[in-house]
Amino acid sequence: MGTSGNVYFYSTREVSDPKRRVADLLEYFAVSIIGRASINHDMSHSWERRHDTPEIEVIRGGAVLYRSGRESEHLGYKVPKEQLLSLLPHRSGVLDLGLHVTDKTAHVSEAIFRHFPPDFYVNGSLASAGIRMGWHDLWDEDPKGDGRDVYIARVSMLVGLHGPGYPMDFERAREIIAGVPEVREFKKELEEICGPLEIWADWSC
Repeated sequence: MGTSGNVYFYSTREVSDPKRRVADLLEYFAVSIIGRASINHDMSHSWERRHDTPEIEVIRGGAVLYRSGRESEHLGYKVPKEQLLSLLPHRSGVLDLGLHVTDKTAHVSEAIFRHFPPDFYVNGSLASAGIRMGWHDLWDEDPKGDGRDVYIARVSMLVGLHGPGYPMDFERAREIIAGVPEVREFKKELEEICGPLEIWADWSC
């Protein structure tokens, strides 16, 4: 079974004008075609759905669980940007976009791997980009191999870097990633669009 890595830049604050933020992010990444697009109407990105405890209505920090009986809506592959943006005012839920590799994310990924020691990361890349817009939960999936997930935050939006591989030491990898100048600059540029962001990295099978 393969292992993949994620570096998330996320917000826990309400996002003003989400459609405008999505449009600005797509422009920032110079993306005209979205590789994959869907909207989650159900609880597929919720901590409660993950742990099969739908009776829980409030999670750590007082965040409220939003409920719906609908499932995810697949908007398509290779969706033109203007077509996607025209749909957004008529949809609700968590927008999930896969952008694949962009010039900016390839640049950041290459910088990260230049800072890793030799033989520290197996089969690595973190160059594929993703965007989620809408309230959902972020957690680390079974980080210690004991079957327990670790809750991180309820987030209003995130930008993620994704790719195959894993480091020899997760905590050390997080420290290195957070200290890479290109990562800090990338985060700063995203914050000009989205406001203050936090960073998290994790790896899962």
